[in-house]
Amino acid sequence: MPADVAVLIVAFNRPDKTRRVLEAVRAAAPRRLYLAADGPRAHVPSDAELCAATRRVLEQIPWPCEVRRLYRPTNLGCKRGVAGAIDWLLTHEESGIILEDDCLPGPDFFPFCAELLDRYRDDSDVMMIGGFNDFGSWDAAGDSYLFTHTAPIWGWATWRSAWDRYDPAMRAWADSEARAVVRSRTSAAEYRLFGGKFDGVYEGRIDSWGFAWTLAILVSGGLSVMPADNLVTNIGFDGEATHTRWRREGEVPTRRMPWPLRHPTSTTPDEAFERALFRKRFAVGRRLVAALPPPAQERVRAAVYRLAAAVRPAAP
Repeated sequence: MPADVAVLIVAFNRPDKTRRVLEAVRAAAPRRLYLAADGPRAHVPSDAELCAATRRVLEQIPWPCEVRRLYRPTNLGCKRGVAGAIDWLLTHEESGIILEDDCLPGPDFFPFCAELLDRYRDDSDVMMIGGFNDFGSWDAAGDSYLFTHTAPIWGWATWRSAWDRYDPAMRAWADSEARAVVRSRTSAAEYRLFGGKFDGVYEGRIDSWGFAWTLAILVSGGLSVMPADNLVTNIGFDGEATHTRWRREGEVPTRRMPWPLRHPTSTTPDEAFERALFRKRFAVGRRLVAALPPPAQERVRAAVYRLAAAVRPAAP
């Protein structure tokens, strides 16, 4: 780790995945480690043992460092659990790296975040450093990273000053002027898709912290860094997941980042990249589903998850 950056691991009930993420963090050996674990759900009997097993993994830190732990006695869910853990981290730190238990970082992720946290710490427009690139690799004209108005949260880093703009209640979404800002920063199709998700979180139908963070970035006119080469693999595309139970192309492997970093001369997002990223994240089928009323969307997604589970090869 070329700079003194704290790392937060957010876990729940997946001990095997948590162990893999912890092993990847071990290679970076951060001096300060924050470990947050959500509590078991009362209506899921298996959670008690799985949460306990996950915490046993988090008790085994095989390098010398300062460790803080936040173990919740009951379940707070994806929104309050994760956002509360980030609040906790940034109460103690000016900045930090955040990894959920299904985000497996490659070795270049940590120095990448550390260098850019230092480089952009006084730039209020840059609100986060992402480690995930949906494409695996993107030709950024020789630069090491790009800027985007989206929020790549599968392994990322941020500053307390940026996170202060996060509002879990999403009060900005009720304001017509704020909606106009979001509309001006997104295409018509993006606005429709994001709007449906924002409605769901605002109305309490979707338990997610990530869309409130995306809204904060859009409303603030903020930017995210995305590496030209993918530095984090999401290993959570299976039946254990809450939101990512199925993905057509599966995991995106990590790549090595050439050093030293080559920095872009402008923070303006590339429109061609933004359009390609939208098409990558929201295939035609997802766009059609997003046009349906919310109850119909949930029925379609449930059917897709059941089909994916039926055809997925058995684990070796």
